Amino acid sequence: MTEFQFDMMKSALTELNLPEVTHLACLTILDDKRTKDIFTAKNTRNVIAGAIYITAIQTNNRVTQRQIADVVGVSKSTIYTYYVRMAKLLGLYG
Repeated sequence: MTEFQFDMMKSALTELNLPEVTHLACLTILDDKRTKDIFTAKNTRNVIAGAIYITAIQTNNRVTQRQIADVVGVSKSTIYTYYVRMAKLLGLYG
């Protein structure tokens, strides 16, 4: 993960008022070897949005796809697409 990507993730999580445990869980997902293959310069926002949604669910923090979409600057359908894609790679989704 680049410094730019880290700053983007940290900024979005802070703006969404998510706790530090969510920040750490999101960082873990984004640094996971299984998800690095889909992390490119073209889709940075998409991957970060998907990771935020996964970690918000895992840490029982209520945040909607719309809230994430507004903060990160992607569509709700993009968040869902990357949520499913990353969750499958991590073995969290059927």
